[in-house]
Amino acid sequence: MHREHSPQDSNPTPTPKRQVRMVAIPGGTFLMGGGSKTKEGASYEVVLSPYWIDVTEVTIEEYMRCVDAGQCSEPSVPDTQCVKLSSGKNRPANCVSWQNAVDYCTWVGKRLPTEAEWEFAATGGENRRFPWGKAAPDDSRVHWSGNCGYVACGGAPIAVGERPSGDSPFGVADMAGNVSEWVLDWHGDYPTQRKTNPRGPEGGKRRVIRGGSWDTSTEDSISTTARSRAWPQIQVAAIGFRCASSEAPEFLNDPQISDPP
Repeated sequence: MHREHSPQDSNPTPTPKRQVRMVAIPGGTFLMGGGSKTKEGASYEVVLSPYWIDVTEVTIEEYMRCVDAGQCSEPSVPDTQCVKLSSGKNRPANCVSWQNAVDYCTWVGKRLPTEAEWEFAATGGENRRFPWGKAAPDDSRVHWSGNCGYVACGGAPIAVGERPSGDSPFGVADMAGNVSEWVLDWHGDYPTQRKTNPRGPEGGKRRVIRGGSWDTSTEDSISTTARSRAWPQIQVAAIGFRCASSEAPEFLNDPQISDPP
């Protein structure tokens, strides 16, 4: 017997775009960079407009929603530290390329943060060495390899937001350790003049990553000004991402797809 098709058959329910919670960053003026005697380059004055940024790194559960919707590629790197949904849905998505991160942020109506936005969210505009202040990093504040003494002894990423005493002044979690994070900019030298909403170079070979990760073992590498770079196509267990937005996304007012801001 011929089966009659219901509207649900021809119009399948789309994958819900449940979102990582965001926080409003007021913008302002701050000194970006590590000072003239550091490898990050000379500090310079930056002016940022208000924006929003994810409170946590994007989790594997959130990322796999994008995969299920056909808008993101599933990480397929044969690395034992690559997070799988079965190993903990609240751990950060890693082993993702820069384009994978862009695809996810675009799918949820956001974008990657610029390098300046990332640093301001980490420091609170207060020129802090670490997101939490000047105190030396320890297990209560950051998931990294410095406490066990050698690179990669941290084991693997842990669930996002498990080190709240390490949050930035804006309440942004894991901006030191857990996974390093892709940002929007190409890698290049810091400019020396005052900039408003600066971007990196117009082109390049490698993208900026920020924040240090679980396999980082030195304090300098998890400081708020530490910069690193990677080929945009690389997929490794130490790199994940979070998203940002220039204005409050519409989903923040929809309780069906978002936690409250």
